Amino acid sequence: MTSTELIHLIEHWLNSVDGPLSLDIDGGPVLLTRYPRGIGCSARLTTGKEVDDALLPRALVFSTASLQRFGWQAAALAYAEADKQLWLLMRHEPDEPQALCRALENLVNQRDAWQGLLFPERRKTDLPVTNLHTLAWSQGDWHA
Repeated sequence: MTSTELIHLIEHWLNSVDGPLSLDIDGGPVLLTRYPRGIGCSARLTTGKEVDDALLPRALVFSTASLQRFGWQAAALAYAEADKQLWLLMRHEPDEPQALCRALENLVNQRDAWQGLLFPERRKTDLPVTNLHTLAWSQGDWHA
């Protein structure tokens, strides 16, 4: 889905009376929910298994670092008893499609960072190899 398609989807949802909007962004569930004071954005940290007691203290340590890094835009970490998973929650006041897209992008970036920290075994290791000669050529041979 392109960003313009996402904007149109969100705009259609905002103009309807439907319940929460469920999206799958980069392989993980994301929800938009209406609240009296704005639109709530949430993303699940996909673990593939239930969260155990050993993971929770580690996650709380990272929540301090997240708050220092992202400031007032940091997503809050939450544990959902219903699905026994960790979720990141953000609050974005205006119900404007482009602002919500920016908030979703910020939330998904934070989700990816959290997953990399909490579940390092799930990181993708098949990164493409960059040929340094090609890189030097593309820079016009202006390299040290």
